Amino acid sequence: MHLVMLESSGNQHYIFGSNRLAEAIGASQLTLEAGVDVAMRATDAVFGTVFKSASLPELTQKLLAQSWDCADGPTVINAMSGKALIAVPDRASGRRLVQEATRIAITEMPGLQFSGFVSERSFAWSDADYTLHDCSLEVHRGIAELCADAHQPIERYRQWPLADICATSGLPARAAHADKGERVRASALALAKHRAIERWSQRAQSLDSDQARIVESFADLEARFDKARKWAVIHADGNGLGGMFQSFAEKVDAVKPTRTGGAGSVPPNAHYARRLCEFSIAIDEATQTAFSDALSVFDTEEDGRRFVPVVPIILGGDDLTAITDANQALAFTAEFLRQYEQQTRASQTIRELTGQQGLTACAGVAIISRHYPFHHAYELAEALIGSAKSIKRHGGGSALDFHVLFDSLTPDLEDSRRCKDAKSIKRHGGGSALDFHVLFDSLTPDPEDSRRCKDAAAYRLTMKPYVVSSSASSDKDKQWAAPRRWDDLDKAAARLAQAINQGEISMRALQRVPEALQRGHAAGESAYGLMRPRQTAFTHWGELLTGSGAELFVAARTPSGEPARATRLLDVLEVCAQGWQL
Repeated sequence: MHLVMLESSGNQHYIFGSNRLAEAIGASQLTLEAGVDVAMRATDAVFGTVFKSASLPELTQKLLAQSWDCADGPTVINAMSGKALIAVPDRASGRRLVQEATRIAITEMPGLQFSGFVSERSFAWSDADYTLHDCSLEVHRGIAELCADAHQPIERYRQWPLADICATSGLPARAAHADKGERVRASALALAKHRAIERWSQRAQSLDSDQARIVESFADLEARFDKARKWAVIHADGNGLGGMFQSFAEKVDAVKPTRTGGAGSVPPNAHYARRLCEFSIAIDEATQTAFSDALSVFDTEEDGRRFVPVVPIILGGDDLTAITDANQALAFTAEFLRQYEQQTRASQTIRELTGQQGLTACAGVAIISRHYPFHHAYELAEALIGSAKSIKRHGGGSALDFHVLFDSLTPDLEDSRRCKDAKSIKRHGGGSALDFHVLFDSLTPDPEDSRRCKDAAAYRLTMKPYVVSSSASSDKDKQWAAPRRWDDLDKAAARLAQAINQGEISMRALQRVPEALQRGHAAGESAYGLMRPRQTAFTHWGELLTGSGAELFVAARTPSGEPARATRLLDVLEVCAQGWQL
């Protein structure tokens, strides 16, 4: 048997290449269909099988019902969003499968980079020397090299001098179509994405819970998002699954079954294939169920059911990328992480193969204005998820990080979260200046680092990331997580919002503190010290900040674990100043 991998690449650029919500939604549907529809149609065309299914649950049942040691036909090991892994009898049939799948993708999904790779070496279902795991590593390496060297799909769309321009993508226009009641020029990419919207709507309705609905018509959804002042781009990802798949062969051996009916043991590679399929399906189902259950946080009711302004862009495997109204994006994200843990804990397949009582995940939430480019927002969300994953250095668990973007620049997260005490002459009215440094040793210094007092801890303007659940066991890790509990931030923001509404505290007085922090931590502490005694009606400073609330900055540690002093005040104000409720 040879192994074939079919995979789409450059998905984020394909999905977020346009700032139109409709095209992002359509592109996400096409990316999903590349793995679960195109790959199955190609398999049926080459081998005469019937894997093509009307829905994901139907396809799941077909995959689990396969004969897992079939030597003369295809075995679909995996079929998910943008990716499929299929065992075929010989290399020639594998090449035909790749040709058919890529032909369909080029025709129906213009602009999507969809590639296939066939393993050079073959394996036998009962072979213990060259295993399916070894073959899987070969095709993963092969398709990564292939995608890196391949021409980008955009090169197919050379601009002719007389060609008209697409209104949204800047590519050559192919035809006019209706968009928000107007006739506009559209490229082949844009037309394909718009055609996929109806199929996305049908899929989205299957994700509804009993009490909440995502969408009944795309026009209704788009109208609601156009009214939103702020959007949020959410990106969530499971922790540790990459390493888990690398050691998957050892984990599978630990739970090896026997064939039912007394017909002897299951061939080792057939057992591996079935377990990999079951595990992938279990992760996928846990993620989708967690998403549906997290919809419960939304509270806008119409006709007895909640309408939830959430657009699932990527929802498969352990990945979630979604666009939401910013009002309840953080609460939704935190609930999704809790539900993901709960659903993976409830899965017997996941427990057997991981040896863990549930899995954890991290998320990044970029809160942006509705005209901000999606691709920049996704890059920011990716940077935020990297920050959230610092929890792995502190005992593990689930965490989220968020950033509210008030301008049009994508920030450097670390730089934006440090207290800027040093100012250049440009920030003081301009003029001429000189700087000098006397070198007493043979090392070329970093000027900024060499001029900081090594005894003074760094000052940070945030406690982020926040811990939704922690697996910390050591005192040091518990100390790191203590001021970052999401539930504490939730309560602090709700308490501040209540105090502002009841006139217990002046929002304008609070705003003077972050304004002073722009001049440095000492100015911020001074402003806090002047403001706090005057707000006599508010007595919950310890709940608003951390510790007793007597100081603006408290002892903490950076995400990497280095000593620092940090404040939680700006995290709460980021939410309350915009009128959001966590």
